[in-house]
Amino acid sequence: MELHRIHRHNHAGYPDEIRQTAVKMYLLEMRSKAEIIRRYGVSYASLDKWILKFGPQILADNNLKIEDIELSLDSPMKKSSENPDE
Repeated sequence: MELHRIHRHNHAGYPDEIRQTAVKMYLLEMRSKAEIIRRYGVSYASLDKWILKFGPQILADNNLKIEDIELSLDSPMKKSSENPDE
């Protein structure tokens, strides 16, 4: 059974562990939001809330700053390869 089907009827929502895993997939594994949304059966708005809630701590735990990665709505996170200052 798919994970999102297990949690779909849980009125409490997804546990924080699942939410953090989804955010890690986006920030660290370079998975697209669309892929994560399909996998977990959540809305874009929910995933965005999870990213705002858990993203800063996940980045800090991995010694990353928001400036170290490129932000995009539908594409995966990517480390910036262009640095005009170098």
